[in-house]
Amino acid sequence: MARYLSKALGAPLHASRVSRLVVDLNRSPHHPSLFSPSVRSLPSSTREDILDRYYWPYRRALAAEIRDGVEDGAAVLHLAIHTFTPVLDGEVRPLEMGILYDPSRARERAFSREWKRALKARISGTAAGTRIRFNQPYRGVSDGIPTWLRRTFGEDLYIGIEVELSQGFVRAKDRRWRTLRAAIPPSLVDALATRPLPSA
Repeated sequence: MARYLSKALGAPLHASRVSRLVVDLNRSPHHPSLFSPSVRSLPSSTREDILDRYYWPYRRALAAEIRDGVEDGAAVLHLAIHTFTPVLDGEVRPLEMGILYDPSRARERAFSREWKRALKARISGTAAGTRIRFNQPYRGVSDGIPTWLRRTFGEDLYIGIEVELSQGFVRAKDRRWRTLRAAIPPSLVDALATRPLPSA
């Protein structure tokens, strides 16, 4: 999805090239789930090497690109794309797509609502019932890269949205998924046309 969006919109792409079984790039350095159990059992020097090789270069490159955009006087819309398991601990999660944002940041809240409206307007037919929820299955302020970046960049110049897609929905590759996938890029354009990013 991230690669598809990058190509469709001509947007920069920062994609993980390392498994979460090695290190989770979306977790803070001291988060208990930063490393998988097997990696946590390795010597601390090995874990530090993993951070130096994979974790810090990814985060620094992403932050630098956002900083470049902000310094040019333009606001940056950052979409962090993830998937989630449709059933967790025996409980079915009642959605196909989540749009996660920080409710305390007015621009993120307004953009998320406009994007969902634009997305729903472009979904029709059998895909009309696709369930898109705000801040589900996780909270928009949970530990993650957008939360980390919000500490550096103010809400006027950084809009960090996490997109969560159900793994079962994506794997099905049916008409509903294809319709949603095709609707995401133009709906973003629609939302940005209605709510342009602020600039200096």
